Amino acid sequence: MSNGQGCILDGKLPFCLYELYSSYKKGTRTITEWLVAHGSVDGAICSWVVTVRDLVQLADNVKRKSIEVPITVASIMKDTIEARAQLSHYFTRIPTKHTDFTANSSHENVSVGAAPGKLCDDCKIESSNPYSMLECHHERNMVLDQPAHLEDVQPYTDSGAPPHVLKIEKGSPRIADDDLGEAVEILRCLQEMQDLCAAAKQSWEHTATGSNPLVVAALITNVAFAIVHEIDSRLCSILGNADPEALFVRYTALLSSLSRIPQRSEGVSPCLGCAFGEDLRRPWQILLSFKNDLHKDQGDVPRFQKPTDYIVSLDDNRLEAEQISWTMMLRSMVNLIASATGRGPTDIMWLCSPFVDEIRAFLLADGATQGIKCAFGLRVILEGFKGHLWSLESSPNKINCRVEALRFTEEVIISVGSVLDDSTMPCRCPHTLASYLERYRNDLLAYTKESAFDLYFQSPWVAGSHMLEILDMSFYYGLRLCSYRNYVGSVLHVYNVLIKFGNLQTVPLFEGLTKMFLGVIFLGECPSRNFASCLMRFMGGRIRFNNAHSRRRHITQHSCGWDMEMPRAPIFEGKGLRREISDERFKYDKFSLFYQIKGAGYTLDDGLWAQVFGGRKGKKASRREKFEARRKLERVTTSHHPLQQVEQEALIDFEGDFPVAKINLYEVYLACANIVSRVSDDLHGAKGDHCLCFVETLLKAADRYQAHRETLKSFPQPHVLQITEQAFRDVLEGRPLSEFFWRL
Repeated sequence: MSNGQGCILDGKLPFCLYELYSSYKKGTRTITEWLVAHGSVDGAICSWVVTVRDLVQLADNVKRKSIEVPITVASIMKDTIEARAQLSHYFTRIPTKHTDFTANSSHENVSVGAAPGKLCDDCKIESSNPYSMLECHHERNMVLDQPAHLEDVQPYTDSGAPPHVLKIEKGSPRIADDDLGEAVEILRCLQEMQDLCAAAKQSWEHTATGSNPLVVAALITNVAFAIVHEIDSRLCSILGNADPEALFVRYTALLSSLSRIPQRSEGVSPCLGCAFGEDLRRPWQILLSFKNDLHKDQGDVPRFQKPTDYIVSLDDNRLEAEQISWTMMLRSMVNLIASATGRGPTDIMWLCSPFVDEIRAFLLADGATQGIKCAFGLRVILEGFKGHLWSLESSPNKINCRVEALRFTEEVIISVGSVLDDSTMPCRCPHTLASYLERYRNDLLAYTKESAFDLYFQSPWVAGSHMLEILDMSFYYGLRLCSYRNYVGSVLHVYNVLIKFGNLQTVPLFEGLTKMFLGVIFLGECPSRNFASCLMRFMGGRIRFNNAHSRRRHITQHSCGWDMEMPRAPIFEGKGLRREISDERFKYDKFSLFYQIKGAGYTLDDGLWAQVFGGRKGKKASRREKFEARRKLERVTTSHHPLQQVEQEALIDFEGDFPVAKINLYEVYLACANIVSRVSDDLHGAKGDHCLCFVETLLKAADRYQAHRETLKSFPQPHVLQITEQAFRDVLEGRPLSEFFWRL
């Protein structure tokens, strides 16, 4: 942000500077492409990287060929000159301790006019030097790379452009060694990582006050870490295989050579972006030292470490405490990596712990592989620990995240075990839902037996990520239970009939489930007629024309020419999961944005960002909405980071009278199966049949009653109606709604 004088108030360059920078870069690339395309001679330029001296030679060649400069290129020159002038003027207005800044900035714009001067007579625009923005000292070069965050800003175009104006593509010619452009790119990456770290820490501070569940803060931190993967790719395109030390050294060298990026006035940091550069250098130095001593015997990691002994607030011992904390965490991760041999493909400790793969790749590689991501991971895990532990003013937070993860795991184990012990799960044959639930429970039991109370596994990010993965897997299998044997869907359809024609009072649980599954089980709207057909359509039935009826010349009033036919069960040949597992109707994006982000691997594309900014859960974003989302991402402000918007939208699924993200679908399934069992037992006199024939009887009776309500005095099947109502009361009586939600 900047004030009216162009001064930096928060140590960051304003968005308007990046817009000017993008315009300057794209225009210059267009001009360079035109010169290379029309001024090249065989053997004159053998590389796509050119210098200013090469451009002078290209201009000479264009002049000798008597090639007319197209008006489109001339117009782009004019716009680019203006953008560069504003960019330079912005820096000249910023107060700085570097006295040679103004001279250097102006010198770059006006020192050389040889190359453009050779062609200016052919350009009929109001400028004596249409290529002046390319001018710089002969011994200096300029890089004209497009900033990665502004890829969608289109260069100047004209519908009447001559056919010989080239299209900008990857691999276009560029002018090498633009210190200003490289510094701006690195500064932007540093600012983005700093904002991501601050947003993640703020989310963990909210967990300490109880306003955020641990799983939401873990989601936000994982999204931030996924964004750093993209930032790391951008930095590697600038510096090669970048690491924090090389990044910091290169950036400070650029600032020193330019002498134009202003220092911050109050001594907070030596220069723009250098503060977080230092924050990345410290964990990077720990990583290098740890890697060098990896083969030395460092002793065993204590099984229990008290977080307050290592994670300290701001004091004189902070730097030393950070070094010890990072070393302890790295030792825990190395032990986890070493014990990975023999672990199963569903092991929670191994697969769900954050940035272990990056640490493993770094330790096994010869160079600085994954350097930026590893350093950022160590920084954000420590800042999140501080935010969760020390956000309360009176005393440190007493909530131990590892204990919370174990408590939640035990809760899930009990619910999964109750389903497996139910009579509706008679066998454990391979590739059945019961077999996968059995394996899932074994994984949870193995997780609870891990004696992991060291600093790494007690950290909020790690424990929260474990809880997030367990919650996600529980929701996944819970949705599969909702289509298993059609118990849940049948009971919801029956509940709809009981509310309309019976004496049953509304049940908050089924009211919430009806709204949650409205588009899946009820196909968009609760039926008020054709109840049996709606259920059959949910079960997979399709409309079939009855030929016998069609041959009749006269169809009676009660006959129907349409019938329902159930599809055959698909054949899987032992591959993958059976139908109840692979039901495509129950997808994350239909129920919760929280689970949708998790299912996308924490990588938000334009469509997901459009949902975050527009609140369009489960709806496909239009091109316009995606464009608006990209624009909002570019206009990041200090006061409101996009991750804060993600946090707000994710919290919606955890709040309200019926928080969808917390629903325990195992208890929902057991309640529905119990209702079916009670009604079936009363009607058939047998125990444990779980027969659904009463559903068809009840729904067809409702169809008949609705169609002939004026002539029928009472419901056609009062006995079945009364038994079903009583079953609902017996199963749900005395059970609060909170029993059907996870305690997060």
